[in-house]
Amino acid sequence: MDFWAREDEAGARSRSFYLAFSASLVLAVIVFYFMMAVCYMAADLSLKWFIIPLYTGRQLWDIQVASLPAFIYGTPQRLLALRPILMVGSFIMAIILGNSLYKTRAIKKGGGAYIAAAMGGQLLQTPQSPKEKQLVNVVEEMAVASGLPCPRIFIMPKELSINAVTAGLDHEDAIVAVTKGALNHLERDEIQGVVAHEFAHILNGDYALNLTMAGWLYGLLFFSVQGRDMINTGFEIMDIGDDEPNLGALLVGLPMFLMGLVLWVGGWLGKLTAEIIQAAFSREREHLADAFAVQFTRNPAGLAGALKKIAAAPGQGAMINGQALIMKSFFIVSPAKLRELWRSHPRLSERILTLEPEWDGALPEVDYSALAPAEQARRLRGTENLSRAVILPKARSRLLERAGPLADHWTGTLVLGLLANGQPTGPCLDTARRLYAQIPGDLRAATSNPALAPALVAAVFIGDEPGLKARQLALIEEILGSGTADRARELKEQLSENQRLPLLGLTSPALQTVAADDRRRLGQAVKALVRADGKIDIFEVAACQILKKQLGLTLVSAKALAETSPAYLETLQGDVVTVLSILAYRGADSPGEAQAAFAVGRAHFNQWPPFDLAPPEVATSKDLALALDRLSSAPEKIKTALILGAVETALHNHRISPKEYEVLRALAAALEAPLPLRF
Repeated sequence: MDFWAREDEAGARSRSFYLAFSASLVLAVIVFYFMMAVCYMAADLSLKWFIIPLYTGRQLWDIQVASLPAFIYGTPQRLLALRPILMVGSFIMAIILGNSLYKTRAIKKGGGAYIAAAMGGQLLQTPQSPKEKQLVNVVEEMAVASGLPCPRIFIMPKELSINAVTAGLDHEDAIVAVTKGALNHLERDEIQGVVAHEFAHILNGDYALNLTMAGWLYGLLFFSVQGRDMINTGFEIMDIGDDEPNLGALLVGLPMFLMGLVLWVGGWLGKLTAEIIQAAFSREREHLADAFAVQFTRNPAGLAGALKKIAAAPGQGAMINGQALIMKSFFIVSPAKLRELWRSHPRLSERILTLEPEWDGALPEVDYSALAPAEQARRLRGTENLSRAVILPKARSRLLERAGPLADHWTGTLVLGLLANGQPTGPCLDTARRLYAQIPGDLRAATSNPALAPALVAAVFIGDEPGLKARQLALIEEILGSGTADRARELKEQLSENQRLPLLGLTSPALQTVAADDRRRLGQAVKALVRADGKIDIFEVAACQILKKQLGLTLVSAKALAETSPAYLETLQGDVVTVLSILAYRGADSPGEAQAAFAVGRAHFNQWPPFDLAPPEVATSKDLALALDRLSSAPEKIKTALILGAVETALHNHRISPKEYEVLRALAAALEAPLPLRF
């Protein structure tokens, strides 16, 4: 199952979502229309409620309808008439659509960081506690293993339940946020399973639809979200003070609580329809993400252990932040009260049994007393609780029957985008963990420090030949300053060849916080460093592709890109030949072996006119840079065939060398596809 097939599927699901949203909007407007009329009539508390029916014999409903404003409902007032329905319905629709458009625009502008901040997340840049350092290590290992840019890490300090979430506009913008409860209560293999689950949503492109859903569903959820936040704020205000009642706090907090209650009750339909839509579009994605976590970590006990602790906790991952209702489908478990008919996530018991078919229903005893104050426990009251539950034999059998087919996801294709014969290309996470452990501490610290990341990026491009090295250091000093040049010299001494590309991927969060002018200068410095020796090698092509979005890098001039063949498909075919030929030559020990490897990749383009392996003097790194820039805008079907053909060409001799990995990494970065680590 390839990466772009996932994106096509996400596009189809997006179209279905818009249809469901439109139907829900019409239903919400109709119900809100009658609800507003009833609320207006109920607000009229005069004695006519009781006196007029006794003396006139008129029905109370008729009397109250007559109290509706005539300029909307006409004279005599009629509830079922076109004029009031259009006027009130338009007003309600304007509120819902206005809030949806506002939230959608804010999400597109702020991306993953906006989502994290809306839920009270705080960016983790410099880990302080052992648990924070452990989380950073796990996320960075996962990024190295998957070939994705390292996502930014956020902590939600006010959320004491166990939960985690991912969001982002694209791979570069992705974030991973965990609650304080998850950080404190999960062991390393458990947090690794949770992070792998969240990485699955990034790899599968789920974040795109999730962000679309979050923006548009905000309108339907607006009243419920605002009401819930006002209820919580009212409680907090009224809780101020000693044991004796605080009159001032009561006078402020009680009206806010009551107003929030009205909004929360009034928004029940929007909340209901939003939950149904989220359930319809996200439940199966959670099964796939669980399957990926097991495939990737090869440790089902890690994720199963985390889910068991969530099941044993009060509230089972429920969160107090009202914005979590909008982002419900982003989380590893639902952050709100669960309902059987419209769950956004499968039942915890079902997911655990899928991971551990022998599970007897027993849950761990976890001490939450140190982190669960009274107000947290009160807010979580009423949510589903499976603590110390033991599933009955018949119920367990039914769950196993339902969970059984999901195990097929573990033995089929790995949702990574780069596969060989439908099987994972290797134990990526184990390789990444060994490589990550070998990275010196100064280099790891530089990847997450905005002040040091530019020096690390520059150090990656410094050559080993003394004369070249001196010229490049002079360029760094000229463009970025003497301090950056000195630091780059120090970091260069600690760099090994196979660490360079993974380290560039880890700098993504830090580079996003660097000022735009500083990023522009860094991009200029990288170009100057690449051109310092008068040639471009494959590593430099790959490195510049990784940094392309962050620094606006391109090694190919606009003039060179414009000088293409008039025949578009002919140009694309030439670019495909260049990529496959370079891969074939870099992994072969003889011309015959190169020809055989090229033939394996060419098989994915049998529908094209026949083409042959390019001569070595034509398949150069400069040609590769030009080909990749053109292929980045190729149709997705061509991208799919090329990425699969490239992987099979590299795997022709049943291994991927570091030189082949550089070409594959450059190709994956150009096509914005993940690349598992294997060499």
